[in-house]
Amino acid sequence: MKKITTIIVLSTLLFSTICLTSCNRECEHKNMTSSQVSSTCTEAGKTVYTCPDCNFTYNDDIIPPKGHIFTGNVVLPTCEKAGYTEYTCQCGYSYISDQTSAKGHDFQKIVNAPECEKAGDTLYICRSCDYVYSSDSVKPLGHTFKTVVIPPTCTESGHTLYSCTECSFEYISDTVAPTGHKLSEEITPPTCLEDGSTLFSCSVCDYKFISDIVPKKDHAFVEEVLREVNCTEPGEIKYSCECGETYSAIVAPEGHDFARSVTMPTLSDMGFTEFSCKNCSFKYKGEYRFHSALFNGAYAENSEPLAVGIDVSQHNHQTNEKDEFLPIDWTSIAKSGIDYVILKAGSTLRENGTKGGVEVTFEEDYSAAREAGLDVGVYFYTYSRSVEEIRIDAYMLLSALDGKKFEYPIYLDLEDDSLRDLDKTLLSEMCVEFFTILQRAGYYTGLYVNHEWLNNVIDTSVALSKFDIWYARYNSEKSDVWNSEKFG
Repeated sequence: MKKITTIIVLSTLLFSTICLTSCNRECEHKNMTSSQVSSTCTEAGKTVYTCPDCNFTYNDDIIPPKGHIFTGNVVLPTCEKAGYTEYTCQCGYSYISDQTSAKGHDFQKIVNAPECEKAGDTLYICRSCDYVYSSDSVKPLGHTFKTVVIPPTCTESGHTLYSCTECSFEYISDTVAPTGHKLSEEITPPTCLEDGSTLFSCSVCDYKFISDIVPKKDHAFVEEVLREVNCTEPGEIKYSCECGETYSAIVAPEGHDFARSVTMPTLSDMGFTEFSCKNCSFKYKGEYRFHSALFNGAYAENSEPLAVGIDVSQHNHQTNEKDEFLPIDWTSIAKSGIDYVILKAGSTLRENGTKGGVEVTFEEDYSAAREAGLDVGVYFYTYSRSVEEIRIDAYMLLSALDGKKFEYPIYLDLEDDSLRDLDKTLLSEMCVEFFTILQRAGYYTGLYVNHEWLNNVIDTSVALSKFDIWYARYNSEKSDVWNSEKFG
């Protein structure tokens, strides 16, 4: 209390002094204001009173300092630094106390032995911190080499390999150039089957290559007749090469080479021509002729004839001494009352060598008949045995008909004995194919067939319902004959 009283007395004296020196007159200090100053850890708190009229102030209600309130933070000692406790007040004031000495390093020793190119040493590593140092250095040992001599090859250099026995270090020295290949030649001559060549092989290594290619030779075939060819049967020849290659070839028959002997008709007997092959014993009779005049024979049922016509092939021509066909006197034929002619345009050209194709007299007969004023149709004699083969017939015939005019049909002559074994359905299909091709080209078509074939060989119902028929019934009561000699 004594200390506080002293402060009050000093304040009163100070007040009296300030009032006397700052006021021209005495202030009554009626409107005093106050403000609080809080105490801190080291400073006292108080209330400050101020007169707004004269700025007179004084302090009262003194509050003692609160004193520091400390928090301790312990910092442990390390290998190289001491430990301590730091006391810190919330006002910012702090101090250090309770110091402890540094612990010092706790070293682990690692000895590194020297290597060929690396020095050795002792490494000291502190177990408590990251401090490290080395000492006791030892010089590198240096390499200890062993040598391996690798000799040169044909394509690769030789050298000496130096390898350290203590580590992986190695190097190459003393290089020697490659020796190159030592080649030998092996010549393989060409044969009929394979090319010739030269094989180059190295005697030192497995290197080899082929060069100097010589093309293979042609076969040197020797002929051997297996079967002789004749007029009607094909021959066969075997060709053999010394290399073992063989093949056979069929030799197509050339067909008969006929000589003609004509027997003229009489009033009672029919005339004919006998054909005899010059190269074999085959012969046959044909071109039968009657003596009396040809009947005007185009008819339908019992009606009167509508037109009179004949059919003509090369066999209706006479020949001279050189077997050349002589022309027919078409003018005389036209004057005799003949209205039209059906010319043979050709026959199947068979692969086995039998003659066929376009009739040799067709072009001449067509031109001469038209010039004589006759109407013309044609017929084609077939040996074909399939739809595919008769299609070839049709296109060959179209080529022969190109550019010509016809008043009568284009007939397919279907009556050869070699076709009797074919199925009726197949024969019908062949006719349909042939007629279709001709009709699409703009020609009128018909089927030439004789009495026996119409009734027994082909499909009669199909033929009568689908095709126009040229019905051949030889020696019937309405038939008559034509003496070809008269016009030939």
